[in-house]
Amino acid sequence: MAVNGDALSMNAFTGHTNWVEFCDHHASIAAEEFSLHVAQFLRDGVSNDRQLTRRDLLNKFIDCFQRHFDSTQVLHHLRLLDSVHNLLYGIHC
Repeated sequence: MAVNGDALSMNAFTGHTNWVEFCDHHASIAAEEFSLHVAQFLRDGVSNDRQLTRRDLLNKFIDCFQRHFDSTQVLHHLRLLDSVHNLLYGIHC
């Protein structure tokens, strides 16, 4: 049972007790990794755009992340529907 979106017990799979903690944990990991890649990208001078800032890269990352997340969620949903269909109709792959 959930109250205001918070789980009452720890999720055995993720180890988090609520969705805010879950999101903060994974955002922290992604931010640390992306930050390292941004520093390397800027250090290597890969871009021809001299005005490119860390904020520009972050904003583009957020846009791209949301687009990829949305498309991945659609794929997961379609796979789940396919699995349910196979269970209901006895089709085995």
